[in-house]
Amino acid sequence: MNKNLRITVRFEAPVREQIEQLIKEGKYKNISQLVRTAVNKFLEKKGMTSANNSPDSTHRYQNKNDNDRLDSTTEVHLLDSPRKSVSFKCNEKLWKSFVSAIKAQGLSVCHILEAMIFGWLEGKVHLSHTIKPFKIENLVVKRAVKRVRRYATEDSVGSERRFYCALKDCHVHVESLPLSDCQDCPNPCRSFVRKKVEGEDF
Repeated sequence: MNKNLRITVRFEAPVREQIEQLIKEGKYKNISQLVRTAVNKFLEKKGMTSANNSPDSTHRYQNKNDNDRLDSTTEVHLLDSPRKSVSFKCNEKLWKSFVSAIKAQGLSVCHILEAMIFGWLEGKVHLSHTIKPFKIENLVVKRAVKRVRRYATEDSVGSERRFYCALKDCHVHVESLPLSDCQDCPNPCRSFVRKKVEGEDF
């Protein structure tokens, strides 16, 4: 029987949270089982895995009700936090084979394990029916803005007071009110003109 070797690997904190969530859901018994699965798949791809290290043996702790899980439980975390040191148990010969294959390519064990675990989590998202967030760019909103009718009075440089007529879109002297169009004017300034012109009935 192969001896288990304790090793320490650094992962991003969000990846660690994802792993803990998978363990809580019963998909894996512990971190060691998840990492062993990832290492086995990597070595299988390289043609270095023996029959004794078949990844099928790592699935005996999985929940039997896999079909009952909902895709809505999928969560996506951004890897924007510092790395965190973690440890797990691994088959000694399996680990040595894995490390030797990594070092032969001049790579880092931490980076490879992190990439494999992230790839596994990302694959769960792509294989699910969860709607992925989308980004809206160059959003153009067209609005029809109606010009607001205004009425006001203003003081000129002299002593003459002027009144703004929205119908004619110009300023007129207060003394010239009411205008010929004021009687049939639909604008609400009609009541304002009525107050300004005392004694006039129009």
